[in-house]
Amino acid sequence: MAILKEDMDYYEALLEMFGSLGWKYFLEDHQGALDSLKDSAFMDCPDNNTWQERRGEIKKLTQIISYEPFIRASFDNIEREIELTKTLNEGLH
Repeated sequence: MAILKEDMDYYEALLEMFGSLGWKYFLEDHQGALDSLKDSAFMDCPDNNTWQERRGEIKKLTQIISYEPFIRASFDNIEREIELTKTLNEGLH
């Protein structure tokens, strides 16, 4: 599978963003919100409907916080694929 330059540009831009101070603050804010939602759920969700709404909020924040590890894992897989392709091509020549 060939890796397109646009794909590499996409990942490199995201990796650069993840290294920024703004991204660090963004994650800290969202982690704080997630922790607060989890910690207060017992008192703030007296019925199933409010609990289900809270679960949805928690899930969204968890997905946001998991975005960086997901992208890094995807990029690592691409790098391994590139290395494997190079190794296989060298073995054919």
